[in-house]
Amino acid sequence: MQDDTVKADIAWRFQEEVTRNLADKLALAADKYFPKTIGIVGGVSANTRLREEVASHPDLFDQMLRVPKTFAYCTDNAAMIGVVGLLMNTE
Repeated sequence: MQDDTVKADIAWRFQEEVTRNLADKLALAADKYFPKTIGIVGGVSANTRLREEVASHPDLFDQMLRVPKTFAYCTDNAAMIGVVGLLMNTE
């Protein structure tokens, strides 16, 4: 049981660091390049913690941030990219 707790704690800490880092870098990029719109798309846009962390920078993202409203539109295209790579490698 404790092993599962340790694994869960490591996973949680990893997610916290990654999402905080992504949100901070996104804020720096927005401050430097002044984009009209920022979109978080693909599989990563389904990460609720990332959405929360980005929302913690409301001064930067209130008007420009776009994320899918439902998780149905948060698909990951890794399988498609893998198939294309396989096809390109066999030709």
